[in-house]
Amino acid sequence: MSRVTSTEEVGRLLKALDENKSLVHFRKMQEENTELIKEIEELRVANRSNDKKLFRLVDEVEENKKQAKDTAEKLNAVVKQKNDLATKHSDAARQLREATDELVSLRKEVHKLRGFTIELKPTPPTLAQTLDLLFKETRAFAETYFGTEFPEEVLGETDKWGGVRDHEYIKGYMLPIPFSNTLAARQMRVAAVLAILAAEFDAFFFRPTPIVDRSGFSHFLSDLADRDPEREAYIRSAILAALTEDQYETSKKRRVESATERLFKLFSPLFPLDEGLESALRKLCERIYAGWHQIQRLKLKVEAHFHFHVDESDDWLPLSFEKPYLSSPAPKGNPKQQQQNGSGNTGKPRGKNAPETVDPTTDLSGLVIWPSFISASDPPEDAPPLAKGYVLRETQLQAARDEEKALRISGGRRDMRASVRRQRTMSVGGSAEAMTPDGSAPAFPSSSPFLAARAGGGLKAS
Repeated sequence: MSRVTSTEEVGRLLKALDENKSLVHFRKMQEENTELIKEIEELRVANRSNDKKLFRLVDEVEENKKQAKDTAEKLNAVVKQKNDLATKHSDAARQLREATDELVSLRKEVHKLRGFTIELKPTPPTLAQTLDLLFKETRAFAETYFGTEFPEEVLGETDKWGGVRDHEYIKGYMLPIPFSNTLAARQMRVAAVLAILAAEFDAFFFRPTPIVDRSGFSHFLSDLADRDPEREAYIRSAILAALTEDQYETSKKRRVESATERLFKLFSPLFPLDEGLESALRKLCERIYAGWHQIQRLKLKVEAHFHFHVDESDDWLPLSFEKPYLSSPAPKGNPKQQQQNGSGNTGKPRGKNAPETVDPTTDLSGLVIWPSFISASDPPEDAPPLAKGYVLRETQLQAARDEEKALRISGGRRDMRASVRRQRTMSVGGSAEAMTPDGSAPAFPSSSPFLAARAGGGLKAS
């Protein structure tokens, strides 16, 4: 019985031992489970943190995707812009080539057109002196040849004075020219010749070289200069460039010769023995031509102005004389002999203090002897002339008119006395010497300046 009890005890002990083992194992498992739970919790916490990181990464990825998209769009825009710029650059390059080609063509055309014109020059400060020199040289000629005493036989032959007396400019003014050698007569001769020379120079020289007459085109240029001076200057430069150098020289010679021939025809009957007249006229024409040749190449259009207006009297000067013998008794002989003998024409000015035959304060007559020169290129209305013109004084004209009247009266008395003498001769018996071949009474001697004045009639005094 005790043996059984021991066995049971051992069984219980074994059972208890097993139970202790299980308990230990259970506890161990419990501890391990606790550790696992803790690890799981830690893992959960770590997982939640990773989830947050993941979400942030996802957000970043989305943001990056958005930025990448924007960048791609911007890049596409840049690429498109670059392509557009490349296209525009190509178009600009093409247009530049075309413009360059056109510019080259235009330059060739401009160069070609410039060859059709001359370059007009700016107005020099010496223009007034140049214009005044034209007058002084012309006056010197007129005074040298017409300011001294003429032989009685020349004064008496009225036909020889036709070139001067019947010139359209003189007839239009009815300028008195007494056929004598008084101071008034000599001054009027000089004035008349100055006026004739001015009119002829205007026709031959005071216009663009290729325009040789008082044509409508010359008036057109004058009007155009007033309305559009730039256009007028261009047209005038083209006209002046129309002649080659050879043609220009030919034109110059032809115009100078034509003017010389015209003036020589007018004046030569009064100087039958003077071989230097034609040469003097040619030299004068050459100087006038040369002076105007420079003036017409200015951008400013210069024109001779022959119209006197009372309200523009400040633009005119009274005609004065340079030679001493035109303000004192005239020397005898022709001007060429006087120059050789050293008398008469000394070529020296009278000076400011020389005595005046005519009162310088007398009103101007309005008879233009030498033109003023004005700017036709759109000048202001009150602009002064480039060079003043010259007119006769009333006292100068009146002295000549009074002398013409006296000569006509004196000539009439001489006619009456000659008629009485002829009647007496015929009543005595009619001498053959007193009759002409056709039986008529002999003509009056044409050498008398008084009869010549009466026969020629002179110019009517206004």
